[in-house]
Parts: sequence; structure tokens; C-alpha cells
Amino acid sequence: MYVKGETAGLVLSVRPFKEKDQLVQLFTEKYGKRMILVKRAAMPNFRYKKALQCPGGGIFYLSLQEEGLGFIQGVKEEFSYPYLQTDPLAYTYAQYILELAQYALEDGEPDAIFYGYIRQGLVYLEEKKPPAVIAAIMALQILPKFGVDIRFDHCQLCEETRWDIPYDYSSFYHGVICERHFATIENRWNLPPQVLFYLRKFQDFNFFQIGKIDIHPQWIRQIWQVIDSIYEEELGIRPASRRFLWKMEQSEAKIQALWERNVDKRKDLS
Repeated sequence: MYVKGETAGLVLSVRPFKEKDQLVQLFTEKYGKRMILVKRAAMPNFRYKKALQCPGGGIFYLSLQEEGLGFIQGVKEEFSYPYLQTDPLAYTYAQYILELAQYALEDGEPDAIFYGYIRQGLVYLEEKKPPAVIAAIMALQILPKFGVDIRFDHCQLCEETRWDIPYDYSSFYHGVICERHFATIENRWNLPPQVLFYLRKFQDFNFFQIGKIDIHPQWIRQIWQVIDSIYEEELGIRPASRRFLWKMEQSEAKIQALWERNVDKRKDLS
């Protein structure tokens, strides 16, 4: 039995099906994550192409059954992200966010709050906010969706909350530890205080009130090292988009190091 309804939705993934059709995974506001069969979607003149690209979305008229594929009856409004479709870095971070949403969601379980959160993330990327920072905030804040309780606001061993003393991150203890325990912990990360500050701020940040963000590239790289460790070691998750981003980051780091060496040489010659 099919149920017909109107709902906002975001495209999580698109893959070909037969010669002219596509399977589109939607994260809908009312019906949760759904797989939709879209007839003739691969044709050049398909009328809903903008709404059904990834990243993309809209307000859809859907025909759904409790299990199995659903169908699109029409599109009332399109959500398009032209900047994300033209900027490789922002596009790939958008894909990373959408991949995390796929992992976090169960089929057919509505979560309107999480839907609004993911959509706001795409809006920020479209507004050209720093994609590595936006995605890092989101990756940290949605950890509870995976059942992971990692906190950066207190020592995991003695629950110290004062931040006028040194702290460090320990993957073994799933959070930060204060200086009282440094001598007995071998596997701490030796992170600079700025990185620990942002890990703590990002986790509790009001995501819907983000203004201008300016963070040193080295700090955000180290923040991502912590995030990658959590997702890979705790959850066994490493999205394909993250592997691509890692290669891009390695290239950026090499270019930055080469630039800094050249600057030093020019100073020596002057």
C-alpha cells in the first residue's frame, strides 16, 4: 500500500539504475531516509534534474510504501547549491556531511531536527563559510547519533573542568585528560592548547548562529586528525569523500611547506 505526501528532502546519493533511470536516496523531513526510483532521471531534458542532483533537494510529492522503493510524483520547489557544484573542496565536504548522514540514519525513521541541521550545514557551505571548519563542527556535534559519548570539556579521569591548566587528548580514554595524569599516560596526543580549545568550542557551539570563522590551517588539520581517529577507531567509518579530502590536504600541506621554505630563502637573500 502506497502513501502519498508532500515533504522537504535532501539528496544523499544518486546512482544509475537500468539505462535511463536513477535510484535517489532522500533524507526527507517527514519520512526519514528513503530510496526513490526516478524514471528517466538520466535523460538530458529531465525536468527535476536540479532538485535530484547531489548535493540538492527540494519539496517533493512522493508516493511511498512501508518497505521498498518509493516514487516521485512531482517537485514543488527546488533546493539548488550552485557554488557547491563548482567548487571542488566545498563540494567534497558537502559529500562528506551527506555520507555521515547516511551512516547515522535508519531507513524510514523521521528526524526533522537532524534534517534541519544537515540542511543548515549545506547552506553554510553554499555561503562560502570555511568548509573544513563547518564539516568539523558537524562531525563532532553528531557523534551522539552514533552512540559515541566523547567529551572535551572535562578531564576523563578526575572530571576537572578548570581550563587554566594544561590538557591533552587521549584516544584511549575517549576525551581529554588534565596535567595531573600526564606522567602516567603514554598515548596522549600532545595537542596544542588552541586545538583543544576549538574541540571544546565546536562540540557545544550553537550551530545555527555561526558568524565569521578564522582558524589557523595547522589547527584545523589537527582537529581533523582527532575526528578521523574517532570515526575510524570508534565507529569503523571512513567515508570515501574523506579519503579524497585527505589527499587534497596532503597536497595543500606540501604546497604550504614549500611556500614557507621559499619565503625563508628570500629573507636570507635580502
